[in-house]
Amino acid sequence: MQTDPEAFYALVEALGIGLLIGVERERSTHAPSEGASTGVRTFALASLIGAISMMTGGVPLLMVAVAVIAIARVVLVAQQTEKNIGLTTSLALVSVVLLGALATETAMFAAAVAVVIASLLAARDMLRGFSRSVLTAVELRDGLILGVAILVILPILPNLEIGPGGALNPRALFIIVVVIMLISAAGHTATQRRHGRTAAAATTVSASRA
Repeated sequence: MQTDPEAFYALVEALGIGLLIGVERERSTHAPSEGASTGVRTFALASLIGAISMMTGGVPLLMVAVAVIAIARVVLVAQQTEKNIGLTTSLALVSVVLLGALATETAMFAAAVAVVIASLLAARDMLRGFSRSVLTAVELRDGLILGVAILVILPILPNLEIGPGGALNPRALFIIVVVIMLISAAGHTATQRRHGRTAAAATTVSASRA
């Protein structure tokens, strides 16, 4: 059971997390009805609900709070006349509840995750432009292959020394492969960007001469 100062600081941390993500959602939402229903106050209250639920009832009460808020959000979205409402705000709202609960256990980690989430939400236009305009289909495919190699294949490879004298380690060998893939991807990206700048400069010179 937390002491009173610890509980107070945890609630303040949860409130700050809700305000941070709530401000970002308030500014990023374009539909007036959507912004009114999921603004700063909603996110701040959701984060506090997560923290209070974790303090008073532990994980079971937290799961109930998450379910209730998620259902309320689904009902609210279903009643909206806007048909282009995405899942981003809904996922952010559920994340805020969990972060509020996490703030009661590890405040610094919860704050760091909240900053990452708020940064991802704020970088929507930049990420969308990068994925649609900067990356080619081949680069996207190679990036997915690299992601699968790092996140899926590498963790399941055994860290065992096999072969003569234990000279072969599957995980170590695959790490070398991943490093080579990263170097190759970085070189390809740098070359593509350089060619793009060269082409742009040539176009500018041609236009100025014309």
